[in-house]
Amino acid sequence: MATLTLTHQQDLELRFKAASTRDLLANGLRLVRDRRLSEANKDSVMMTLSAGVGRLYDLVLGLRDLDRHGHWTAPEPPGPQMRDLATTHSRVFGYLAEHADADRTVDRWINRVAADPVLPPLLAALSVYSGSAVPTSLGSVAWEAVMDAVHRDPGVSSRMERAMDLDTDELWAAYRKAWDERLAQAVEIIWFALAVCGRRGLLGEAGRTFGREIVTREPVLRIAA
Repeated sequence: MATLTLTHQQDLELRFKAASTRDLLANGLRLVRDRRLSEANKDSVMMTLSAGVGRLYDLVLGLRDLDRHGHWTAPEPPGPQMRDLATTHSRVFGYLAEHADADRTVDRWINRVAADPVLPPLLAALSVYSGSAVPTSLGSVAWEAVMDAVHRDPGVSSRMERAMDLDTDELWAAYRKAWDERLAQAVEIIWFALAVCGRRGLLGEAGRTFGREIVTREPVLRIAA
């Protein structure tokens, strides 16, 4: 493992990259939670979340190489082609799982990520939205898979059943709120898990800065520790 002290300029750049990534994720999730996710804007919201998650993974992989080899591996430049975020996700969390060193807090978050049934279809959908253009047919199929996974969550499905049985505006609103919240939490569980890993030293000393800076200062993280 390489020991590296960031220069003042490098530290500022890391903080800037973390802040811009944090803001992308926070803005996308704010739209979801404020019930402004609709058929008309879902593509733009998903593209925002895709960019945020992709940058988050790029930061983590760069910090991994910085800690291991003493140099930063630059991420691939954005282009028209879709990125396989599911494969990148496996690289990121595979590395973190191997280096958790029996840290129970880290293990708990990594296991939480691995056990979330919404994440596989969500990452597949975010991959579709990672290019400069969204193929219409792929976008629809990917979005349907995300919707199905969220609907199957017990907290969401129970509210849907109750709304269908009693058919009141309040119950339908509660169902929609639960649906939006579950989608947001699927993104947040990745986000917060990586912040915890950074803070606890799995990505070196620079990773501790990342762990502090990557989490939004607004109270949107609602996952119990």
